[in-house]
Amino acid sequence: MRYAVLVVAILVACAFSSEAASQTWTPISSPIYGGKLDEIVADDDGTLYGNVGLFVVRSTDKGLTWTAIPPRSPLGIEDMSFDARVAIIRGPFNVKIVALYPTDGDFTEIYTTFDGGSTWSTSQVPVEFQGAELLVAGLRNGKGLAFARSTNSTVVLATSDGGQTWSLETGLIDMPRSIHETTEGVTYVADNDELIRRRSTDGQWTIVPLPEAGTPIQNICTAGTRLYLVSLDSVYSTTNDGATWTSTTFDSPVTTFYPRQIVGFPDGGAVLFAQYDESHTAIFRLKNDSLVWSTRQDSLPIPVRRPISFGENNIIFPGDAGPFFSDTWGSEWEFRSQGIRLQPIWRFAIQGSSIIAVSFSGDIYRGSIDGTSWDLIADRPAVSGDFPLLDVVGIAPSTYLINSSIGMMRSVDDGNSWSVVSGTEGMQYQLNLGKRRNGAVVVTTRNEVLQSLDLGLTWTPIVSVDDSIRLSGISESANGTLYVAAGQTLYRVDGSSLAPLHRLDVPVGFAVTSASNADAFGVVGGNENDGRLEFAVTTNGGTTWVTGTYDIPNGLEPPLLDAVVTNGGHLFVSFPLGLIHMTPNGTVTTEPMTLRSFSVGLELDAEEHLLRSGISVIEKNDQPVSVEEQTTVISTSVYPTPGRDVVRIAGISTTMPTPIRIVNALGVCVAEQISTVDNGVATLDVRSLPPGTYTAIIGATGQSASLVIVR
Repeated sequence: MRYAVLVVAILVACAFSSEAASQTWTPISSPIYGGKLDEIVADDDGTLYGNVGLFVVRSTDKGLTWTAIPPRSPLGIEDMSFDARVAIIRGPFNVKIVALYPTDGDFTEIYTTFDGGSTWSTSQVPVEFQGAELLVAGLRNGKGLAFARSTNSTVVLATSDGGQTWSLETGLIDMPRSIHETTEGVTYVADNDELIRRRSTDGQWTIVPLPEAGTPIQNICTAGTRLYLVSLDSVYSTTNDGATWTSTTFDSPVTTFYPRQIVGFPDGGAVLFAQYDESHTAIFRLKNDSLVWSTRQDSLPIPVRRPISFGENNIIFPGDAGPFFSDTWGSEWEFRSQGIRLQPIWRFAIQGSSIIAVSFSGDIYRGSIDGTSWDLIADRPAVSGDFPLLDVVGIAPSTYLINSSIGMMRSVDDGNSWSVVSGTEGMQYQLNLGKRRNGAVVVTTRNEVLQSLDLGLTWTPIVSVDDSIRLSGISESANGTLYVAAGQTLYRVDGSSLAPLHRLDVPVGFAVTSASNADAFGVVGGNENDGRLEFAVTTNGGTTWVTGTYDIPNGLEPPLLDAVVTNGGHLFVSFPLGLIHMTPNGTVTTEPMTLRSFSVGLELDAEEHLLRSGISVIEKNDQPVSVEEQTTVISTSVYPTPGRDVVRIAGISTTMPTPIRIVNALGVCVAEQISTVDNGVATLDVRSLPPGTYTAIIGATGQSASLVIVR
């Protein structure tokens, strides 16, 4: 299961969702602000703009707080997945224009605002740019530059009227990564990592002579009237357009396996970022009157990408968890994400009033019930890759475990700091991590069930299997029995072996058990290639099973996210298109996903309220769920009545493609189909049904309709 695939599936959920919800949810604490922006830009007043796709945020206080200002709402997959950038240019009468434009030709609209995002207008991409890769920037003199790369060439065009008309200035070998302007209005770009091109204030382009060891060019920047060049071997500066270059040195060795990044300041100084592994960056500062870079940070535990400078000494960059800011030339950093609600929360654990939450990308947060803020934990081992943190569980007061991609991580100070347990490095853990009723902790790898009796410090195999079986989720029942999902089967742990209990037709992912009813447990699985989810629950210890399926509409292939079961046998399953509920009698309904109603990690509290994590929030269902199912009957009408081949149901309260189950008079589901809904009307093909009376159960809307079929 790949992180990128799941992110796309999540965005699909937003595109196919409605604002209606069949549950009532209440946040248990403040939002977990943050999320990965593609880029941040600053205007000449210091106002910051960031975006991911068409989702745009603005800050007027150096990133302390952010306000969402998307050009349209709601946003779906086609909006969030676009490659788009923000540019700030000047229009007629020196009016500041903020433009959100496509960077790769995937869409043809440009969104512009003259009032900081309160209102937006839409225009078409100029003909000169349609289908091209774009980079746009505004200059100090009010002009705008656009670099456009098509199949055969890269050209530079200029505008003096805020983008209404464009004129050709020159051609380049390749597309520049960034544009840099001095305080005097001279512009520089790096071309093909081999040339630096200079644009004068009147639009004339020339080539800047390079130092002998100046290529390949990693990065350039301007600082006041000075130009910096970062090559593989050194960092150079010039104040005379390359007639002479000055080489600089460092006060400590610089090791990097990534292109070094550099930002400049109005006084002529600069800050250099040297990322030397996937998660750590060294930071150096060069004062305007020095030739030696001084170390500001030798091991910042954050990968730095696309940093920008603004003002006298400010730096900001879009980290994976959200923006990071420094006003000390890189020696001290502050996480600034207040107001950005883009962080998907993967799992969470609650002990007393404390909450530990982990994100999709591997960030750890510490908060509290009804708390007003969250701490982003910096004192933790660096992780990377897809879903680096699999699960989190509280095992004792102030003590937590996380099974991660680098080993078992442990905290004994309420989540403030974390370390990898010795001997667990490199273990290939599966999803679930569970605390047993006797105080032990269990987890599965691909071929073993491991148990710890000392709060996670040492681990011992209690079950081992050969490579023909791949273990997945694990859960403990109320009487201490362990159940393991593996292959297509739910197993019970008997001593050091596995006893098969129930088999599905799809690969299984989760074993689920209830908190206090030892006879209530189940298994959940899904075939991502076929888009089918399947689940089974027993409430009598396995004597009989209630099974259900859910076919993903429109051929999508989202994976399972999490699952829980109540003492009464109500099963809840989260996946990127919705929250599935299967009742003890086998009725399957779904609650559609939106950015405001999103389910990822699932838990049940002591009163069997359903808890879920979503986009920047952890919520609780207002009512206990282990009760007799309640349904809301909303008026529908069916025509024609009776029907023969095709019938239509009017009054449906959703707009998304909806699964409709057809149940006969005995309560048996005899057909199920995905129906599109047009103006509240769904069309059903009933040609395969024998004559009789049926009930159509309509998705997650709580609606039903009576059908009479004749032949």
